Amino acid sequence: MTALQHWIFSLKRRLISTWSLARCAQLIQSLCVLVVCACAPADAQAQRLQQALPQPSSQAKTPEAAKSAEQSNDTEPAKKLAEARAELQRIDSPIAGAEIPAGVGQNELFARRIMLERLVGVYARQVQDAEKLAAAERHREELEKEAREWNGFSEPAPYSVFLVDSLRSALQTATLQGESAQAQRSIAMQQMEAARGELEGAEESLRQIQERLERRGNAAQSGVLAWSKDQAQLRRRLAAATVAVSDAEAKIADVEIAGYRAQAQLLRKQLGIASSKMTFTEADLAKVLAELKRQQAPLEQELKQAQTRSDAAHRASNDAQSRLDRAQAAQSREVPKLADIAELRRIEAQNSDLAVDLARLKLDARTQGRAAWQYRLYLANSKDPDKLREAYAGIGAALARLSSWARYIDGEIALTTVQIDEQDRRVRAAASTDEIARLGEIQRAFERRSALYRDAKESVATLMNTLTLWKQQFDDERAARTFSSTVSDTLHSLRNAAGLIWNFELFNADDTVEVDGRKITAKRSVTVGKSIGAVLVLLLGYLATAWLMRRLELQLVHRFHVEASLAEILRRWGQFAVLAVLFVFALNLVKIPLTLFAFLGGALAIGVGFGAQNLLKNLMSGIILLIERPLRVGDIVEIGATLGSVTNISIRASTVLSSNGIETLIPNSNFLENVVTNWTYSDRRVRREIKIGVPRSASTRQVSELLLATAQRHGQLLKDPAPRVLLQDFAADTLTYSLQYWTEFRAGMDPDVVASDLRFMIETAFKEVGLSKTAPAEVNVSSAVPQKVM
Repeated sequence: MTALQHWIFSLKRRLISTWSLARCAQLIQSLCVLVVCACAPADAQAQRLQQALPQPSSQAKTPEAAKSAEQSNDTEPAKKLAEARAELQRIDSPIAGAEIPAGVGQNELFARRIMLERLVGVYARQVQDAEKLAAAERHREELEKEAREWNGFSEPAPYSVFLVDSLRSALQTATLQGESAQAQRSIAMQQMEAARGELEGAEESLRQIQERLERRGNAAQSGVLAWSKDQAQLRRRLAAATVAVSDAEAKIADVEIAGYRAQAQLLRKQLGIASSKMTFTEADLAKVLAELKRQQAPLEQELKQAQTRSDAAHRASNDAQSRLDRAQAAQSREVPKLADIAELRRIEAQNSDLAVDLARLKLDARTQGRAAWQYRLYLANSKDPDKLREAYAGIGAALARLSSWARYIDGEIALTTVQIDEQDRRVRAAASTDEIARLGEIQRAFERRSALYRDAKESVATLMNTLTLWKQQFDDERAARTFSSTVSDTLHSLRNAAGLIWNFELFNADDTVEVDGRKITAKRSVTVGKSIGAVLVLLLGYLATAWLMRRLELQLVHRFHVEASLAEILRRWGQFAVLAVLFVFALNLVKIPLTLFAFLGGALAIGVGFGAQNLLKNLMSGIILLIERPLRVGDIVEIGATLGSVTNISIRASTVLSSNGIETLIPNSNFLENVVTNWTYSDRRVRREIKIGVPRSASTRQVSELLLATAQRHGQLLKDPAPRVLLQDFAADTLTYSLQYWTEFRAGMDPDVVASDLRFMIETAFKEVGLSKTAPAEVNVSSAVPQKVM
């Protein structure tokens, strides 16, 4: 039955959420009747059916019906309260103890007492709520009447800034009160929903107990069930009363919300009129500053007194710690007592230090207040956008500092609360009266610390509230500005942001400057703006230098008839030197000290020792190649396995282009350290040869004349020196001839193509005269003049 009853209860709750309460209650009761009839004996079904049918006086009531029945039985909350108190008094009487049936434990009795105490409290709230509702109605009517009848200020315009501030403060208070009433209403509605759920559960439990009473067995069980029924009825009364009081409190909150809304509407109207015609004179400012100065004198006196107390507290703490150290050294039985005293003196010393710090904080707050009132004068009278922005930024900065203080104080208050709770637990766990007294003193010391923090929090909160109201006024005025003012403020914000980025310091360095013959070391900051300026100077200088050096190169070639390759090398080296000077000039122009790069000295020394030596070696080799000029752009050089034309001589390496189009970068030091053959060092004419194998039967003279004739027909061979044919070797079947000829290396001429053309021509000539070559020709390239070795 338990699982089935739980299912029926769940079904009831789902139906209640979608159907009317009366119809759902009838349906649930019908389902209960069917279940009871199906499970009970046959002779009891009729009786249970009659009892389970819905009757006008049935206990199965909805929460609204239960509340109506509760209110209809007795409409006077005071009478209900008196009855509940009398019932609470009877529960502890000897007569009530005798009436408790056997089988009812202390837990049930304790639960009953708790419910009666809660019921007394709920009825007391009902009595108070009746009075509060009437007072709230009267207050709302007064506020609405005042809002309807107000037709202007009694004093003519302009209106004082103090009036505007008081109106804005009152509006803030009314707004917060309305929000508080709205929160109270939400809490009351949540309590009402929870109480309705408890009411439904109590009614269901009451019905189940009633059914068990109908099937009762012996007298002892009947007594326990009757007690349980009484408990369920008490829970039902408590839940119904809670629903009623929650509904009343929600109504009170609604009335208060309406009143605060009317008050806030009136204050907004008054504030709008007063703000548009507000005045704030220098005399008003002087009055405020005089009051702040008058308040500063007691704070200064408080600071002096706090400092005096702090010195005395520290001396007492040191004395207590000395006594504790001596007792510990002597292993005295007074150590626990002296330890507590030392802890107390230490906490008091910390409290005295805190009092000094908080006194300084209050003085600082007063200073912030004076500056804020100066900003307030700007906000009220100045039409200069820059001054207004400065004042607004000043108030925002002051609010940020005060917010930091407030967060710190809140954290310390929370910590002190934990310490107070810890001492309270120590007091409860103490064994002796003396120990309880000592720990109580420590607890009260923490309480005094908490009071100090709360006092400081109040001072900071007061100033924060004032600044917040001023900032809100300025925000309201900014919201009503023209489009041009908004654009101006946006541009100003962008300029400020750009200025912050431009002046952002990346790092700083020491720089030595000479003033009046003395060297002074000063800090030089390297900002984003300086760095960008140096980069721009270098970039523009590089572009100007590159253009100037190209013009100089053209002048060297056309006017001074300098070779183009040499002019290009001079341009490269000159541009490198000018850029080095330009780099130093750029750093000096934007005030970036050269000492910033002093750290590079150590790195450079290490680099020279390990890797930078190769760079310097090639750099010096390039300078030597530029001065001695053992090779030039366009020369045909052979270094190691590389043979090609020099296309570029740079600072670190030179480029050699081979006949197959591959460019090879060769470090400049290789040209000085290795054997290099320059085929065109002093003369561009080069001798080459082709070896031909001819049968021994052929006439040597005929072969020689044929080879010479073929060489003379080739247009790319030099006539002087003239080609010649040499008989180089004898073989068993052939004779080896060597055709030596001269060519001039120039642009567009490939020696391998020339040699190939000669071979084709020789092959054709041999066929025409009936000679055939018996061995493949071998080409060997050599120079007609001694090799140029560097």
